[in-house]
Amino acid sequence: MERPLARVEDILGDQGGRRRDVRYACSIPGTVTSGRGESPCRIVNLSQGGLSAHCQEKLHKGEMVEVRGLRCQVAWVTKTSGECHARLALLEPVEGTWLEQELQELSLKAKEGLQRRSSLRVGCDFPATVLFQEKSHQARVIDLGSHGARIESSQPLGSEGPLVLTLGPTSDLPTVVINAAIIAVHDENALFYGLAFAGFQQGSSADLRLYLNCALEVKRR
Repeated sequence: MERPLARVEDILGDQGGRRRDVRYACSIPGTVTSGRGESPCRIVNLSQGGLSAHCQEKLHKGEMVEVRGLRCQVAWVTKTSGECHARLALLEPVEGTWLEQELQELSLKAKEGLQRRSSLRVGCDFPATVLFQEKSHQARVIDLGSHGARIESSQPLGSEGPLVLTLGPTSDLPTVVINAAIIAVHDENALFYGLAFAGFQQGSSADLRLYLNCALEVKRR
């Protein structure tokens, strides 16, 4: 059997593919305050160690910011033409903050859903297109693995059923078209869905690994 994600294994080492902090998908409006002032953002996942957000302001790796009153440091940034996707490391205890309350609520919701996945996933932010029930929708892939993904769709999808996910093309990455199925609705209001892959229409597992390794290179910067 092909060994996927060799570079992933090199980076994760003894963690065995598990993050130190469990992350939960969400969609929470907020404000980022930097040395340049305030700007709106949308928080798309949370953990004990920090959060990821789509920000209108172009943040910079290493700078100190506040998100809804919590002090954070920018760990990495992926910039697009309209906004940036940033991972922010928390610089103060989570206890007694809005983040603690949100994590408790998300944890309870997660316990009602699926068990832990068996394959490694990498947090990312790739543009995509979803073909579902003969209708095409814009989407973002926010969590990607060799056997599935978590996406944020621009339009509501069903609670289950087959679809076609198209990744790319993006700079230096090929178009990959994958048959998939909805297996989880992480947040119906925020349009987050879990997908299981069922084969390639265009591209291959090698092309998919290019996306995974690209996401890892962003995290290492």
